[in-house]
Amino acid sequence: MRRLLMMCAMLGILVSCQKEEAVEPVKEVSFTIGLQLPQSGSMTRTSASELYDDFYTNYIETHTKLPQEYSLTFYKGDKEIVSVEGKWIADIVTMPIGTYKVLGTSSGDFEYGTLKFNQEITITEDTKNIALTAIWDCYMLMFDKGVYKSVSIYHQSFDSTATTSRSLTETDGIYYLFLPYGQAKYIKYSAKNGDAGTIYLNQYSFEKGKYYAFDLYTGTFSVPQMESGN
Repeated sequence: MRRLLMMCAMLGILVSCQKEEAVEPVKEVSFTIGLQLPQSGSMTRTSASELYDDFYTNYIETHTKLPQEYSLTFYKGDKEIVSVEGKWIADIVTMPIGTYKVLGTSSGDFEYGTLKFNQEITITEDTKNIALTAIWDCYMLMFDKGVYKSVSIYHQSFDSTATTSRSLTETDGIYYLFLPYGQAKYIKYSAKNGDAGTIYLNQYSFEKGKYYAFDLYTGTFSVPQMESGN
């Protein structure tokens, strides 16, 4: 009987140790999240358009005219682990080490565009920063300031069915705006030669990840050095 009791006690100690080992917490690390652009698609490569070359170099490549905040969700398999919101590079995120799928968006207004993310990342004990590759979720329209006096976008208000307007500001010789699908209705312009017109956007099949320059003389948009969008 005594031998049996000793064996039971030893078995209890062994089970207890195994339980303690099983509940040992997973190591967590703190890191920042950065943004990088894809290396294909006309909105992330310079081209024959000098106006866009300057804009790309000064504002897109430097991320100055990209959204500054993100909204991301981390998954393990189909299970949602955590959702985070923050500013690129600036905010600290703390998570357990492991491999995750990351889905999310980074959105701005007409001036900064819209990006989305769908990527697998691995967080290790040495992780200090993770870089997510953006997918363009918008297209860009541009107008040469040397040709146009003013350009205005007419779009549906975010909180009502009313149509509101906004004048585009000039940046390095162009009027420009980033647009997701379905938000804008039409654009009105006034040219320096006295012409004026209205561009109804639903007549065009714009592709995400491309920029389009409006040609006053043909009355249509074109894409310099046409490339596949993202």
